[in-house]
Amino acid sequence: MDSTDQVDKRPSNSYLRHIQVEAHKMEELLNTEEAVKHIESALEPWPDIIEGEIQKFILDIKKSK
Repeated sequence: MDSTDQVDKRPSNSYLRHIQVEAHKMEELLNTEEAVKHIESALEPWPDIIEGEIQKFILDIKKSK
């Protein structure tokens, strides 16, 4: 298996949770835009899931306010 094989697979749920937690911390310290950039950057190898993860993040922010 080479590195491209790993990129094709979906990231683990624990990795996705970790990214969401980091994004929430960034949103608290900086702003939503920077947090979204973090999600986009972290999930760059999986472009097909970026939008869904950003939507989850935004929805979670709305619920918490």
